[in-house]
Amino acid sequence: MNTDGGTNPPPRVSPPDCADATRPCLASPPASAGGLEAVMIDFTPYHSSHLEALTSSQYWHHVCFAGGAPRIDRIADELRVDHDARPLESADREAYAAAFARGAFRVLCSDLARRWLGTGETSASDRRMRARCMQAVLVAQGQLTQAALGASSQRAVRLAAAPAPADTFAMELGIVGLARSGKTSLFNAVTRGQAQVGAYSSRTEPNVGVVHVPDERVDALAGVFKPKKITYAEIRWVDFPVAGFGPEGPGAAFIADLAQLDALVHVVRAFADESVPHDQVTIDPHRDLETLELELAFADLALIERRLTRIESEMRSVKTGERAALERQRALMQRLREHLESGRGLRSVSLDENDERELRNYLFVTRRPELIVVNIGEADLSRASEIEEEFRARYGSDSVAVTVLCAKLEAELAQMEPADAAEFRGDLGLPEESPLARAIVTAYELLGVHSFLTAGDDECRAWTVRRGAVAPEAAGKIHSDLERGFIRAEVARWQDMVGAGTMAELKRRGQLRTEGKSYIVQDGDVLNILFNV
Repeated sequence: MNTDGGTNPPPRVSPPDCADATRPCLASPPASAGGLEAVMIDFTPYHSSHLEALTSSQYWHHVCFAGGAPRIDRIADELRVDHDARPLESADREAYAAAFARGAFRVLCSDLARRWLGTGETSASDRRMRARCMQAVLVAQGQLTQAALGASSQRAVRLAAAPAPADTFAMELGIVGLARSGKTSLFNAVTRGQAQVGAYSSRTEPNVGVVHVPDERVDALAGVFKPKKITYAEIRWVDFPVAGFGPEGPGAAFIADLAQLDALVHVVRAFADESVPHDQVTIDPHRDLETLELELAFADLALIERRLTRIESEMRSVKTGERAALERQRALMQRLREHLESGRGLRSVSLDENDERELRNYLFVTRRPELIVVNIGEADLSRASEIEEEFRARYGSDSVAVTVLCAKLEAELAQMEPADAAEFRGDLGLPEESPLARAIVTAYELLGVHSFLTAGDDECRAWTVRRGAVAPEAAGKIHSDLERGFIRAEVARWQDMVGAGTMAELKRRGQLRTEGKSYIVQDGDVLNILFNV
């Protein structure tokens, strides 16, 4: 059992949503747990390094391990010893059990656990793990009580054997920045929301919004097929509160949340407004940007130092056959430390495949791709391109992109009808394309993803998949059965599909081709998957 698991949606999401997601959720303090904060962890294989972020956070001494098997209790107690903390008291256990039975805990379900929830061939051990993970899901949904947990294995196994649902959630972007930089204005702009802006530094919960990504290709296909349903790709935007930063920098739990996002959206203040005073009095976007980047780098450095300390301790008692692995870990951590100490984030470090595999166990926030949003005032709109070039030359890279916009103006335009907003842009002499639309395209490029399409009378839909994905992997985004039983894919360019008007005409024109398992899916491909299970 571990805390390794994908990216982390904000605590405001409901438990059922968390159970369906591929990302972990930190629970709010259960009301009946005496004010204790708690986290439920899934049953993926235990490894001490996976627990680094959790044990360094505010949650570390209130961890609830789903179940109650002796092995799980041993691990829980071992955690307290390893980190020089008190054992889990019986009173705590009773409080957790009560909250656990009420379904008050949310589920931390890792990518590995999601694979166990699929239908592929697995060992008996994996099937037991799968059942336990499903039990955790059931408890979080309130469908299973702690008392019934021991008798629920068969039900859990049956549910765990069900096909995994479609992977409908593509990206999660976290908006960060110093106080009064315009983070919430940007959030309102992209989500068409009306979250409170201004003196909100005491806010402790993030603003969360899901945005449908406009796609003219989906619209064009819908015009041909007249489907019952149209589904666009989605992006979850999370506006983190300034309260995540304590007096000594960002808190560990806040850092753990950031590290599990798909990308950071770093809002940098470049506007002057006397009604919104800057904490440092003067406006200096480069200073502000580098201040936050330094804080995040320090957080990663602290995690590395803790891991190096543990490695040194383990080296004194490790068996001969395990020493080489620890030495490789130590060398990697030392190299990462040197990179951070040179003033660069870990997203720019060169890693081989083995290094990448090792670092999947760690929550390093500066490894996340980053979109820098320079938030300018309306007076500087005419210089937007010049400012963007300046920041791109200084900070841009393969994993860091830059865009410039006026978040306050974009938030106001987002509340208008699209036609009125377009007319207003024209009156201001602004480009017809919104900078927010460009930011979404940039985010896709940063994350190395694109969209393929499915079309029919029932639904026209865009699916997000990584660039370079082969056809079976794309099929798995639709349903796990399609990947498991993949035979071949019928593929067409979306323009050809729209031009033909019908599948029969597309075939008559010779524009529908058949591709096998090695086909690399292209942006805008329309796929029809043939499979057998």
